Amino acid sequence: MTNNRHDATQKGRLSAKGVLGRALLVLLSAACTLMGIEIFLRFQEPRLHLLRDRSDINLGRYRVHHVWHHWMRPNSFTGIRGREEYPEPILYRTNRHGCRDDRQFDGPAPQGTYRIIVMGDSFTEGYYPEDSFGRVLQSRLNALDNPLDYEVINCGTTSYSPLLHLLRYKHQLRELEPDEVIVNIDLTDIFDDNWRYRQEAAFAVDGEPLSAGPAPFSAKMIADELRFRYYTARLLFGRPSNQVTLPMAENVFAYHRDLSPESTRWQQDVGFTLDLMRRLVREIERSGARVTFSMYPYREQLESVDGGPIWNRAFEAKVAVLARELDVPFYSAFDDVERLFREGHKLYWADDFHLNPSGQRAWSEAFARYYVNRVAGNQ
Repeated sequence: MTNNRHDATQKGRLSAKGVLGRALLVLLSAACTLMGIEIFLRFQEPRLHLLRDRSDINLGRYRVHHVWHHWMRPNSFTGIRGREEYPEPILYRTNRHGCRDDRQFDGPAPQGTYRIIVMGDSFTEGYYPEDSFGRVLQSRLNALDNPLDYEVINCGTTSYSPLLHLLRYKHQLRELEPDEVIVNIDLTDIFDDNWRYRQEAAFAVDGEPLSAGPAPFSAKMIADELRFRYYTARLLFGRPSNQVTLPMAENVFAYHRDLSPESTRWQQDVGFTLDLMRRLVREIERSGARVTFSMYPYREQLESVDGGPIWNRAFEAKVAVLARELDVPFYSAFDDVERLFREGHKLYWADDFHLNPSGQRAWSEAFARYYVNRVAGNQ
């Protein structure tokens, strides 16, 4: 009897080991399969472009955040291929704050250093570092005959808008103790604030934003984090996105193209973004820093594209009025960029609404001239 029990126990152990072994083999096979699919999907982009709208040159550069929705992956180094006109690879290096800078910042700026944070979206984030807004501004400022050392930190992040600027500054970037924050306002900001982020944001009773990201460790946060990093997740679940209740392609630029500035929707949506900008200015000034607003034109504001209308500048006019109301300096690069555009300079991508690297340099240089002249006038 004892031997029978011993044999049964041994068989049970062997059977359990067999089940565990088979389970591990299945898991290993599944992991290898997913890894193989991921490698294939990455290799075929952009050659075959099988993922179509689920593909993204920004894959792996960002991560989800439960308060400010997303940010550049901190302490990371990534790169993408250049395009035919600009074949050099574009490299992205970030610090622990998720800003596009290889310098780490702890505590206030050193004595004799004037620290500037630059906030904006993909235009500010930039392509080649040497052409980016922050790098050009820092170079021009430090060429001045001035005892100050200027430190410009590029915290521009793709698809940011005033709602995310406010949340991120309030909960993270203010710890850098800047002397000034330059906020580059984009034409997409109205849509992003109202239809990309507002739907999932939480607000206090007085309208102050509290968060704009998924709950920590929630299924949505985990799924979005996987989508940000892996094509396989996008193949299964789609791209990382919020529940946008309006089709983006038809509506993101409607405020400058189709909607009348007198319409109810234009007034309400622009009013919401302007209110966020007021709150952002108050938050920055409470931290002891000053604020500068800046804007730049899209190609469709300079010429008709594909037979479409010339886009209006009504939002820019509203931002200028708000800046005067808040006593905040405001610079529009419209005239400077338009002059170069009329002279035949190629400033925009042919298949993309962004400024190309030459356009980035032109816009950055134009702002730097304005800012340097302002500094010289204050001396």
